[in-house]
Amino acid sequence: MKHTLLIAGYGDIACRAAHLLAALAKGRILPARVIYVSTSGAYADDLAAIVVSALKEGAPGGIYNASDDSEIRMGDWFDLVAERAGLARPPRIARSEAAGRIAPELLSFMSEPRRLANRCMKDGLGVRLQYPTVFEGVPRPLEVR
Repeated sequence: MKHTLLIAGYGDIACRAAHLLAALAKGRILPARVIYVSTSGAYADDLAAIVVSALKEGAPGGIYNASDDSEIRMGDWFDLVAERAGLARPPRIARSEAAGRIAPELLSFMSEPRRLANRCMKDGLGVRLQYPTVFEGVPRPLEVR
């Protein structure tokens, strides 16, 4: 059976995000609009379990969004990572100011909504998430690398 998994994940990425936030604390910023952009992901261990479920004999083929149950805005995700890493929340600036202060590629990534629905993955593959939301998945305390 053929499977397509659309994957968005975090785990070690949260440590890298904490590193980004440490840089943000040194004068870099997040555009205000970013706080309103939805984002999705799943903890790395859950992503591995999703792949294993899809590869099991008899698993129904299909296209599945491999993500957790979080409904979180990107700005709130950065705030959560900052809190768990013991860092200050990144300051916000107006979108109009962002173009001159943030690399175009990063600004584009930060401006695109990416909320995924995972009901088909959970029902079709029988996946039970160990970390159902980022609040369970982002460690406390979070190591800055």
